[in-house]
Parts: sequence; C-alpha cells; structure tokens
Amino acid sequence: MFKQINPKFRFLCNCLIIYVLVGFFSSLVADSHQDFQISSQSDSASQFSRIISLGVAYSAKESLYK
Repeated sequence: MFKQINPKFRFLCNCLIIYVLVGFFSSLVADSHQDFQISSQSDSASQFSRIISLGVAYSAKESLYK
C-alpha cells in the first residue's frame, strides 16, 4: 500500500529540518538583540543592571560582616 521510507533518509530529513529551524530562530533572536542594542532602552537596561549588581554586592558585604 505505502512505500516504506529508508530510516537513514528519514533521519537526514529530520536533521535538515531541525538545522533550518534552529538557523531561522537564531537569526530572529540576533536581529531582535541588535534592535535592542540600538534602542534607547539599552542605556536604561545597562544602568539598571549596574544598580542591581551594586545592590547585591552591598547586601552581600552587609551579610558577611553581621
């Protein structure tokens, strides 16, 4: 009724499909990251991460000396 597909061929087709999907999504993530780096929110995020890291360092220092 149906012609059987060679398992090696099926495996190679699945690998090719996964390779194309991963490439597409990584390109999408890279483009969105580049757009974020260009936007004005990048500066705010950078300052926010500095404030958070300083706060964590200060609280760690406080807890060590208690």
